[in-house]
Amino acid sequence: MKTKVSRVSGRALAATVLAFSATACVAGAPPITATPSAVYRVYDVGAGEFLSVAQLAERVRDADVVLFGELHDDVVAHQIQLELLERLAADSTERALGLEMFERDVQAVLDDYVLRRADESRLIGSARPWDNYATDYRPLVEAARSHRWPIEATNAPRETVSSIARYGLTALGGLSLDDRRHVAAELQCPEDDYWVRFQEAMAESAVTDSTAHAADDPFIKRTYEAQCARDETMAESIAGLLPEIRVLHLNGAFHSDFHMGIVPRLLRRVPDANVRTISAFPVSDLRDPPIEEHSRRADFLIFTTRDILEAFSG
Repeated sequence: MKTKVSRVSGRALAATVLAFSATACVAGAPPITATPSAVYRVYDVGAGEFLSVAQLAERVRDADVVLFGELHDDVVAHQIQLELLERLAADSTERALGLEMFERDVQAVLDDYVLRRADESRLIGSARPWDNYATDYRPLVEAARSHRWPIEATNAPRETVSSIARYGLTALGGLSLDDRRHVAAELQCPEDDYWVRFQEAMAESAVTDSTAHAADDPFIKRTYEAQCARDETMAESIAGLLPEIRVLHLNGAFHSDFHMGIVPRLLRRVPDANVRTISAFPVSDLRDPPIEEHSRRADFLIFTTRDILEAFSG
């Protein structure tokens, strides 16, 4: 599910970073551009303390999977993701970048680009990147590519997801064998706490007037099945990389918040996986972020600003 926040352009953030941050450099390693501390706060829920991004990287370094939940147009979160990737790349561990933003049927194109067998024009023309790819995800792809990380397209193809939303999971029966393999082989969609949270989110988005009848609404149920198909496919994609490769995975926050969505589906496939979750979202006041309100959301909370310039003028 996508949630929109007030947009600050990537160009504005780049200018701010140049103006207010220094680059940390380890001898022989690429420079790391530190995210300006005025635009975010990271909180370790378990330890009950605030961290820098550098400290966050050390605390998740040994995780098999880091699920970084974002609001897709939160420019500060994207900059923190980039810094986190660069800091994790400082060790010699085999790592991969997993992206909800690419679908499994374009994996070959993505592989060709990472291995420099195809240029960027082919990637853009064939891999169906999101509209905000250039500003928000290209820097991450280029950083992973420069560090020789594999990049995994983890999501189910949008055409298939749309078909499930229209017809339910029975739509999978009409797929060709080739198309079917781009969606998780095993799909579970229980009416659990995630289903309750999904109904509440749909009600808030005005798709339905009330959660009272959402459980009986075929449209809501089919849309939930499409959500489950995404979660299952992302979980299967990540599981396929373990244990040989550790994964930094970027996804919409709903897919991993409250340790739901991808998390139980991944652990069903790899029960002993060390999974850490991050949730980034904007708040109105970084000086007094709502920690208690969001303490169950993830292992690490990242509070970001809606207005970068306001952060520096305040």
